[in-house]
Amino acid sequence: MGLFTPVKKHPNRFNYIPRYYDPVKEAREQRRRELRGERGEDIDEAVAQGDYKPGDYLRRRKAMRIERKEVQGAERNGGRGSMLTLVVVAAVVLVAAYLLVPRIVSLMNGAQQTQTATEESATTNNTAVEEAEFDPYAPIVIVPNDYQE
Repeated sequence: MGLFTPVKKHPNRFNYIPRYYDPVKEAREQRRRELRGERGEDIDEAVAQGDYKPGDYLRRRKAMRIERKEVQGAERNGGRGSMLTLVVVAAVVLVAAYLLVPRIVSLMNGAQQTQTATEESATTNNTAVEEAEFDPYAPIVIVPNDYQE
């Protein structure tokens, strides 16, 4: 199951087929044009002006392919900026941890000390009650309920 991606990998496609279209004939003519070094109307105009040389189209495509590969290589090497960003973020996190961890530890120690102090006071009260001898005729001490509103 794929996740939502806001960027499309390919544009919308349509299944429009012209009424009198022969794909085999079109592919054959396209191959013949490429083998001859022609490329439609641009080639016809260049031939009419006398600027066209056979194979010029293939040489241009090769030059464009080489240029595209150089640009892609430069983009791959441009990843150093993202590495620098990663190092800066890691440094900020480490500094924040260095500053905050001692405070968090001191809070934990303070909470632990208060818990041990309450336990000690409860044990001293229980021992005082246990040490006294039980008297069934002694008045009952009623402690008010602090939890009522």
